[in-house]
Amino acid sequence: MPHAASSPRPFLSRARIGGMALALFLILLDQLSKFMARQMVPAPADRIEVTPFFNLVHVWNYGVSFGMMQSGSNAATYTLIAVAIVITLLFAYFLIRAESWLVALGAGTVIGGAIGNIIDRFQYGAVYDFLDFHAFGSHWPAFNVADSCVLIGICLIILDNLRQSSKTTA
Repeated sequence: MPHAASSPRPFLSRARIGGMALALFLILLDQLSKFMARQMVPAPADRIEVTPFFNLVHVWNYGVSFGMMQSGSNAATYTLIAVAIVITLLFAYFLIRAESWLVALGAGTVIGGAIGNIIDRFQYGAVYDFLDFHAFGSHWPAFNVADSCVLIGICLIILDNLRQSSKTTA
């Protein structure tokens, strides 16, 4: 009988199921938050001042993160969709192979965010951004829940890698 430590983890471990469930939840949260923001913010270029450092805005992002590579052409839209799908598949691979909760949750978070923005690109040809932070005369580019998910997910995976490397050097 093989030793328990040498047996492979089941395909649907609790961590992997958790990552998949988190991805689905975040897709729904992203789409709901964008729908609600579009209802609350009246028109392009208008804003609602929530605090002295935070506004709700109405911005269609035809480019990539933070408005880079804005073109609005169909070719650019389909290229960005294809890149986002490849990234989603890469993180789905990370999720399938996840050995830790942090990697599974990080991958699920990235997948949820990426799919949230893919849905926007398919539906509108652009991604809807509505969160606008500013302070001391500087503005952070407008973003959305999906963008935050991608950043947080990558940070979780990096944190797990740092944690694992500190275990091996100790």
